[in-house]
Amino acid sequence: MAAPVTEHAEPAADQRRRARHAAIHELHQRGWSQRAIAQHLQLEYKTVRTYLRMGEVLPPRQRPARRSQLDPFKPYLADRWNAGCRNAMQLLRALQPKGFSGKRSMVRAFLTQRRNTQGLPPRSRSPLPNPSATDPTARLPRPRQRTWLVIKRTEKLSDDEGVLLTRLVDVHPDIATAIALTQEFTAMLRERAVERLDDWMKKADASGLRPLRAFVAGLTQDEAAIRAALTLGWSQGAVEGTINRLKW
Repeated sequence: MAAPVTEHAEPAADQRRRARHAAIHELHQRGWSQRAIAQHLQLEYKTVRTYLRMGEVLPPRQRPARRSQLDPFKPYLADRWNAGCRNAMQLLRALQPKGFSGKRSMVRAFLTQRRNTQGLPPRSRSPLPNPSATDPTARLPRPRQRTWLVIKRTEKLSDDEGVLLTRLVDVHPDIATAIALTQEFTAMLRERAVERLDDWMKKADASGLRPLRAFVAGLTQDEAAIRAALTLGWSQGAVEGTINRLKW
C-alpha cells in the first residue's frame, strides 16, 4: 500500500538542497578539499563554499511573500482603519465596487493582523491612541540589511531606507536604544574620537542589553588595541591582504 501523503510535504527542490548540503558536509568531514567536492558532486566551487559557510545545520530558505488579492487595496484599508473602521463586512462592501472579488475572511485576516500589531483585543472596534496603521504584512528587511541600515551614514540613507530604519526604531524601546548606541559607536570609529570611548562604554554597559554588555566586555579585554586603532594611523590590513592572497 502506498505511503500516505503528508499535508505539508517538503518540496522536491528543498529535498535536493538538503541532500546536497548533507553530501558536501560529509565529504568535507572526511578531509576532502572544496575543489574536490565540487568536482565529485559536479557543482560550482562557489556553491560548495556557500554550503560549508552555512554550517552543519541547514538554515531555512527565505521564501518570497505570496501575492495576495488584497494587496492593491491595503493602503485603502489602512486609511479606513486609521479612520476608526474595524468591521470586516463594512470594509468588504466598500472594496467590492473598487474591484475586489475576494472573501470577507481575507479582510478579516488583515484586521486581525492589524489588531495583533497594535496590541488591541480581538474584535475590538474602538479606536485607541495607537500609531497609524500601515501594511501589517510588510516584511522588515533581512538581518544583514538591517545591520547595514544601522551602520550606514544617516545622510546617505535613501527615503525608503529612512522609513525602514524608523520602523526598526519603533518596534521596541530596547531596539531603539541598541540602534542609537550602535550609530554612536560607528560615528566614533569614523571620526577616531577616542576621547568618547569611555563615555560610550559606560552608556552601553548601563543600557542593560546583554549583547551590548558582552560587546563592552570584549572591548575592555582589548582596550589597548582599540585605543591604538582610534589614535594611530598604522594598519596591518595591507599585510593581511597579501598573506591571504599567498594562501590562496
